[in-house]
Amino acid sequence: RPPNPHHQPHNHDFFQAEDGIRDRSPSRGLGDVYKRQILDAPIVLDQGEDLKMWKPENYGKKFYGPSTLWVGLEKSRNLMTVRIAQDLGLKKIINFSENLGIYENPEELLSISLGSAETTLLKLTSAYSVFVNGGKLVEPILIDRIQDSEGKTIFNNDKRKCINCDEISYLGE
Repeated sequence: RPPNPHHQPHNHDFFQAEDGIRDRSPSRGLGDVYKRQILDAPIVLDQGEDLKMWKPENYGKKFYGPSTLWVGLEKSRNLMTVRIAQDLGLKKIINFSENLGIYENPEELLSISLGSAETTLLKLTSAYSVFVNGGKLVEPILIDRIQDSEGKTIFNNDKRKCINCDEISYLGE
């Protein structure tokens, strides 16, 4: 099923990385990238041969004009996300999504920035793990252990390893 707006934070995160913002620690504040103004206004886009024009909308069909990236992320503003995707380029968005394991061979349409391609809850959950694991992508497991009625572990499935974590984490740990 398409993840729809649940994919947007990854576009915003990628946008930050492209702008060179690596240290997003609370002590550093939001950073200049979150203060960047992005237009939230109607847009009509050509999707290519044999496809109709695409007119994405915000929930509620309202437009708010220039707004900060932070507000766009907080309010899940579709039109701002589409403009970010245009700025980054469709190939980069697709590569980033594939690297996170969200999609496998998605169609090259700008609507992918809003999560229009098919994925699974497990793949999306794995992609979100990056946010809570210091930038490290981990492979989720459905059952980590089974215990008997006395609390003794009879099966342990947590054998995950993070290869090159020091290199891929913004914390460097």
